[in-house]
Amino acid sequence: MKVAIVGSGLSGMACAHELKRHGIIPTVFEKKSYIGEVLELPAIVLNMFNSIERNPVEYIKEKFKLEIIPHYEINEIVLVSPTKTHTVRGKMGNIFLRGREKGYLTVQLREATEIPTTLNTLAKIDEIKNDFDHIFVATGTLEIPLSLNLATIQFEGFVRIATVLGNDFKTNSVKVWMNTKYAKHGYAYLVANNSKAANLVLIVDNIKEDELDYYWNEFVTTENITYDIIETKDLNHTVGCVNKLHHDNLYFIGNAGGFLDSMLGFGSMAALISGATAADCMINGLDYADAMKEYTKDIMAKYEFRKAFNTFDNDAMDLLCSIETFPVIKQLIFNNPLLKATYGTFLVKAYNGILKQ
Repeated sequence: MKVAIVGSGLSGMACAHELKRHGIIPTVFEKKSYIGEVLELPAIVLNMFNSIERNPVEYIKEKFKLEIIPHYEINEIVLVSPTKTHTVRGKMGNIFLRGREKGYLTVQLREATEIPTTLNTLAKIDEIKNDFDHIFVATGTLEIPLSLNLATIQFEGFVRIATVLGNDFKTNSVKVWMNTKYAKHGYAYLVANNSKAANLVLIVDNIKEDELDYYWNEFVTTENITYDIIETKDLNHTVGCVNKLHHDNLYFIGNAGGFLDSMLGFGSMAALISGATAADCMINGLDYADAMKEYTKDIMAKYEFRKAFNTFDNDAMDLLCSIETFPVIKQLIFNNPLLKATYGTFLVKAYNGILKQ
């Protein structure tokens, strides 16, 4: 059996690990000169936004014998809306650092998998499709499923990622800004790599690439950002739902399978689970789409939140921030391990239905 994986990010490495665990050594193609993602942003895993499993780290370990170790526990979230700032504290999730340094999530996967990778090779699906019995598409984008009319876009915008320096970044804290003036219906956030370096990210929806400078400058000015910025990277950010996860001999996994939520852009744990699950389904002749149906349902539920959020103005941003951080409610939302954000989907769908009418 000849099996290929196109892409060596989170889902591709998880897929390779599961295949190898069952005695199948895939051919892994990677267009870059190294294994891992182009953007080495820390992965934020919030308990309230865990898709299906209450503890995806334990699930991945038990189900797929793949152990991953978080770097920091999130015990503080600072929410900044146009006129309000609130802080929530508790055990709310984890942060995984991603990059090429020892101990980072990408390196953890690479060391656990230990499969040779064909680097500096842009594998085109049309050219290799007939050379392999099964191909796992782990390219990190929706480009291929969109080209096959198998995907629907739910969010599109541009992202600027800045590496910033400081002296007192909190590694267990995430800061989030919401303001339509500079983010429209996206948001900005700061997450630390260590006490002296952090990633400052701005996500703006429905703009052209040449407009990103304007919104970035508005963000920096409005929020009085004074960090020493040493590097910035810009990219198009497209999120969507893939309507057919298994097409011919192609399996779409990770971001290429639509396992990135359109509300906050989280998807690292779903990427790992989708890659390993797709491999397991191929090995055992199971229906991959059926195995991932709860995750797909969760993606669609979060899309309802995205559609509602797209209607908010700055007054609504302030109100949302106040409601989420009201003493009783914040304990219920952020610190209740049994509550998931999508439990309120029926209310949000009703709101969206009223607006549509």
